[in-house]
Amino acid sequence: AGEGLASAPGQVRMAAPPGGAGDAGKGGSGSCPEEQPSQEEDIREYGQTLGMDAFRDEDLLWVVQEAFNAPLPASWTEHTDAEGRIYFFHEVSNESAWEHPMDSVYRELIGLIKRAREDTPEASEEERALYIH
Repeated sequence: AGEGLASAPGQVRMAAPPGGAGDAGKGGSGSCPEEQPSQEEDIREYGQTLGMDAFRDEDLLWVVQEAFNAPLPASWTEHTDAEGRIYFFHEVSNESAWEHPMDSVYRELIGLIKRAREDTPEASEEERALYIH
């Protein structure tokens, strides 16, 4: 299933392995929470790959959360390679990708929101929403 996989990953989505239980196997041996990145840290780091500035765009975390939990489109499957990195396989084209297939949609959405803010700084939220829709 890994045929066509790039030799070096670009932006890899951080997520639990397929069928994993998120925190299963973490911290059971008395490890400190500081040793494992929190989901919030993962979300913020992932948000940066989508174009969100962690300080200026704090209110866009909802978009990043949606992207982080976005389901795969039809005919896409999630896999883990021998090094534990997650990749995505498109059964129709027989191609693999390091990036979740919906990331570009959320990256564009964040870009539109940020552009609306820059282009219309005095506009109300309703007026900005018209810009995006």
